[in-house]
Amino acid sequence: MIQSLLQCPLRLVLDTHVVLEMLVWHSPRHAPLLALQQAGGCVFLTDVDTLEEWRRVLGYPALKLDADQQVQAQVRYLDCSLIELHAAAPVDLPGCRDINDQKFLDLAYMTKASALLTRDKKLLKIGKNRRYKQRFLTVTPELFLTQLAVTPN
Repeated sequence: MIQSLLQCPLRLVLDTHVVLEMLVWHSPRHAPLLALQQAGGCVFLTDVDTLEEWRRVLGYPALKLDADQQVQAQVRYLDCSLIELHAAAPVDLPGCRDINDQKFLDLAYMTKASALLTRDKKLLKIGKNRRYKQRFLTVTPELFLTQLAVTPN
């Protein structure tokens, strides 16, 4: 896992809620993360499964995004992401209790991500499993930024 933090640019997997906060709600606490990406210090990794979830979540009525806003959010995400094609994750990896979250673990594992950034308690918990921990860091975006000494406003 230490090796993955030494690669430059850092390869980051963001769960859907983190992307919503950063690109739709424009949360100031994620501004340093977006600035790091724009400066070339990291890349946001995505794949077919996480892109599909992104599209689906943008359509949730609770978000109150019209069709135009949904398309704009999809374009913003594609503009700042690197789409990775990868093989299926090994079947013997520990599974997440929430099947909808497994795609983020698989993406981070199979693409040799530096970190998976999430606030999801189930992902944070399973990310402590040695199989994942040896491969990538699973932390909140705030802790990740603090560890990089890039503090949010």
